Amino acid sequence: SEVPKASGADPRSAVPITPAKKIPEAASEEKKNSHLPTNKSQSVSEHPAGSKAEVKTFPSPAEMGGPTDADEPVQSHTAVKQDFDPKTTQTEGSGLKDLAQATFSGLPSDPVVSAEVTGTPKVAPSLPPHTAPGPRFAKEGVLRIHLLEAQGLEAKDNMMGGMVKGKSDPYVKIHIDKVTFKSHVIKENLNPTWNEMYEVVLSGSGDQDIKFEAFDKDIDADDFLGRFAVKLNEVIGSRYTDQWFSLKDVKSGRVHVILEWVPAVSNTDRLEQVLQLQSLQSYQNKAVPSAALLFVHLEAAHSLPFKKSGKEPKAGAELVVGDTAYRTSLCERSANPKWNESFYFLIHDPKRQMLVVKLSSGWEQPMGSLVVTIKELFAQPQLVLDQWFHLDGATPDSQILLRAELRILNSRMVDLIGAGTLPCAAPGPGNGQVKLSLSYAAREKKLLVVVHACRGLLSQSKDSIDSYVSIMLLPDKSKATKKKTAVKKKDLNPEFNERFEYDLPEEETRFRRLVVSVKNNSASFRSKDVVGQVQIELAQTDLKSGITDWFTLTDEAE
Repeated sequence: SEVPKASGADPRSAVPITPAKKIPEAASEEKKNSHLPTNKSQSVSEHPAGSKAEVKTFPSPAEMGGPTDADEPVQSHTAVKQDFDPKTTQTEGSGLKDLAQATFSGLPSDPVVSAEVTGTPKVAPSLPPHTAPGPRFAKEGVLRIHLLEAQGLEAKDNMMGGMVKGKSDPYVKIHIDKVTFKSHVIKENLNPTWNEMYEVVLSGSGDQDIKFEAFDKDIDADDFLGRFAVKLNEVIGSRYTDQWFSLKDVKSGRVHVILEWVPAVSNTDRLEQVLQLQSLQSYQNKAVPSAALLFVHLEAAHSLPFKKSGKEPKAGAELVVGDTAYRTSLCERSANPKWNESFYFLIHDPKRQMLVVKLSSGWEQPMGSLVVTIKELFAQPQLVLDQWFHLDGATPDSQILLRAELRILNSRMVDLIGAGTLPCAAPGPGNGQVKLSLSYAAREKKLLVVVHACRGLLSQSKDSIDSYVSIMLLPDKSKATKKKTAVKKKDLNPEFNERFEYDLPEEETRFRRLVVSVKNNSASFRSKDVVGQVQIELAQTDLKSGITDWFTLTDEAE
């Protein structure tokens, strides 16, 4: 289906549910909101995950046999003098084929005409050497929302007319202006763990609220479980907020979220660490943190080919990065159209992704294309390319004036890598992980242990395991110190949320060691029943403040 055409003052919408967006020009920017589209892995405005609409215009680089990653040799965009050689050359073995045969060139700001090149076409002196985007160009950053868990939610699924209390099937909706995210539903759990992440690109100004609403999923109408809101300005000011928020308009419940404002910077100093986050963190909604923002300003074209009918073209440009496609407005008939439109794209792999610009008349007759690999920007001052580019598949004089600017997302999460406190850390070496809370109640003189959940448990066979957690307080091995959770059938990521207490004088805690073992209740006689184990020295644990953390399971100690 035809993608809606954008008018000069209206916001654009990406074709797939992905984070590309037109940036408003200065003339109309005061009338616009600062919200913009979001990460494609999220449910945006209730669309099912993974849905997208295709733009059927020109073939993509992959369809035409072109390169799709950075392993291919890179063609450089070289500036030319105002006297220039219209001939194009192809880098040997580039693989860009028909989509990008030319070595791309651009016009410099230097007005001096080369005396060494003669007999070639002259570029009109009236052409501007560089683009002139509005003052708000490339000012956006990324709001990253980590929905972690909830505790003490109300039970809405009561049985036998309310005589028997049941549980709830909770999920969360998150609203930031016109963008909506929806979490997965967690079945029958009043203390759910989501571990989901969402991204939205914003201008970094405005007094919007980030609104959270929790619901219990039902066959008919979903039940309300509470709400809370956070000021966007407060998140931008603090840059990183890790907090439990109490749910309002209900009797009980609270939600744990991390809200991070990620500014975009013009250097690659922390790029490797930013890319490292993608492998160190694991989210249940399969989201991958973006590494950068690519800002593109398409200003004008010059000497575009006429239509076969001899008429001037109604020129439009389609910009593509990965699965995200974007279209400019169509200009009135002209071989020298002017768009002055800006866009941005969330970039996950700046070393391999590329920008493809495809020009056409009325979205029907191709008029040339341009390919710029993102990694070309690494070698440019301030990570910017701003010049005229020759078009492949057009006339020798056909060019477009474009600015491509890369900004690296400078996440505070990078600082947590070395500290070992990275939220939603991917399971590392071992047999899985167990989440525990440990604290000491001084008044009751009790050691408190909460077994929350396990994740990434290793199964010893093709079948899943019937898991439970056994805890024991050493050096005593009496029945009084041995406790265990209920069994969760066929689940490698079980949730328990069970609390255990030990009567223990405070001075005795420093001589005790807590041994936590995850076991398989369905293990055969010949196989081991212990999936993994962790031993915690209480003397090395801050029991007064209390801790909650994921612990890596290793093989059982002999």
